[in-house]
Amino acid sequence: MLKLIYLSLFFSFSVAASVELQFDDLRSYLETRNGEVEASRLSVQAAENRQGYLRRKFTPTLNLEGGVENFSTGPYNDLTQPYGAAVVNMNLFNGYKDSFNQRMIQTEMAQKKTEYDQKLMDELFKLRKLYWEYLYEKEVIEILTMASEMNQKNLGSAKVRINNGIATMTDQIEFEQNGLQVSQDLNRSKIELINREREIKAVIGLAGEEGIASSETIPHEHQDNLMAEEFRVDEHRNNLWLNYERVLMDNQRKISRNWWTPSLDIYAGASHFTQKDRDYFSYSERNDLTLGVKVSMNLFDGGESYNQSKTLYLRTSAVEKEAQQVRRELGADYLNAKSLLELTHSQIHNAEDNVKKSEQYYKNTLNEYGRGIKNSPDVLQASQRLVNARLRLIELKKDYQVSRSSLLFSLGR
Repeated sequence: MLKLIYLSLFFSFSVAASVELQFDDLRSYLETRNGEVEASRLSVQAAENRQGYLRRKFTPTLNLEGGVENFSTGPYNDLTQPYGAAVVNMNLFNGYKDSFNQRMIQTEMAQKKTEYDQKLMDELFKLRKLYWEYLYEKEVIEILTMASEMNQKNLGSAKVRINNGIATMTDQIEFEQNGLQVSQDLNRSKIELINREREIKAVIGLAGEEGIASSETIPHEHQDNLMAEEFRVDEHRNNLWLNYERVLMDNQRKISRNWWTPSLDIYAGASHFTQKDRDYFSYSERNDLTLGVKVSMNLFDGGESYNQSKTLYLRTSAVEKEAQQVRRELGADYLNAKSLLELTHSQIHNAEDNVKKSEQYYKNTLNEYGRGIKNSPDVLQASQRLVNARLRLIELKKDYQVSRSSLLFSLGR
């Protein structure tokens, strides 16, 4: 009874330590546990935090300073007096540069959101691919385990026929060799399953002692509406990012072109000086009050702004050329993924029919083997055909889902 309780506790702990994965939940795992996605989200928050630049720019600034100093100058020797100042400054106009900077901040925020979408899609495609490969290895292990049991059963039948004098030792050796091959393939698939599990855990940020599990098998939609969805290349995140980059450079160029525009400030201040700076004996006579308007304007900067403007114009043109090429390649990638999805979709139906035929062929071969019509090599060949047909079907299903994930990646879903 005690042993049973221990086993029950161990089983409960094992189950609790495993994370049950479902395809529809993969995105949420990335959004909450993937470090790169989280880093990209923080970059978006950092960009959002810069909003309100224009409001802050036209908010008055206040500077205070004060202290006590000991000095000797002219007729004054070893005096210690306080000093201080308070200055309020407000910019009223900055030659449209602040407006351009505000547009750049908004564009940078939109660009960071696009980068987040791109990072999420990159990681999601990687995780989906790993997930389908994980399920694929699980089903391969199941098929090869059944193949091993099938081979053992056929090996037993061959031994009975050898004992009855109607088969030779070569029949037994053939089944034994096939069993070794199946065992090797099975062990390889078990290692591949562990590798996929390790990679999935790394992507979704699971601790080393946590395991993963899934009750899903690789599905196949006979009517897949995804292939009918329209691909809008202008709305693709890569194209949007380049458009934002072009807008940023264009605003930078406008700032450079407005290098000469004047800046208008108003200011007010109150100051108290020591006798070193104001040669008045009375304390109150060393107080200054100031109210003013200041206009500043650059007349010549050595051609630096013109050079920068031309550089940004060329970089903007380069981004436009890159965007054109990216749109062409995105369209080609989408069509390639769609074509591959359509191909595997059609091949799966043929593979399903082939599995049914292979099962019937194996069943008929066993029946004829029992009646002495077929021999051991015939049974071995029929069993291998069946195993290969099942493996081919699950491989096509995996390829179908990977292609489908690629199409989802192109569509930004």
